[in-house]
Amino acid sequence: MTMLKSVRLAATATLLAAATTALAQETSPSDDVIATGRLRFERNCALCHGTDGRGFGPFLTQLNKKPPDLRLLSRNNAGYFPLKRVYDAIDGRMLPSSHGTTQMPIWGETFKSTVAGGSETLVRGRILELIMYLESIQADGGV
Repeated sequence: MTMLKSVRLAATATLLAAATTALAQETSPSDDVIATGRLRFERNCALCHGTDGRGFGPFLTQLNKKPPDLRLLSRNNAGYFPLKRVYDAIDGRMLPSSHGTTQMPIWGETFKSTVAGGSETLVRGRILELIMYLESIQADGGV
C-alpha cells in the first residue's frame, strides 16, 4: 500500500469517527477534527511555531533557524495545500537522510509511543488532525 493510500485511508477513518461524534453533538465533523487538531498543535507545535503558526513561539531564541510561517504553506505552493509534504514533515519517520537532520521532533515516533498499542492508524489520525487544522489557518485559503 502506498503512503498516499495509507494517508487517505487514515483520513477516512478519522473523518468517520469524527462524523459519528458530530452526529451525537450536532456539529460538523470537520469542525471537530479541526478543533482537535488545534489543541494538538497548541500542545505539540506552538512552542516553536507560535500559537498562531507564524513561527514566533517561545522557543524561537533556542533554535538555529526560525520555524516557517505555517499559514503560508498554500501560498508558497502555488495556492495548493501540500498535504503529502506536510504529512511527511510532521511524521518525520520517512524523511530521506540526505535531507540532513531537523530540529523538529519526529512526531510519528512520539505519537506512536503515546497511543494504545502503538497503533499506526491512531498515529496517522493524530497527524491528519494537525494537517486539517493547518489547512484551516492558511492565509489565502488555498485552492
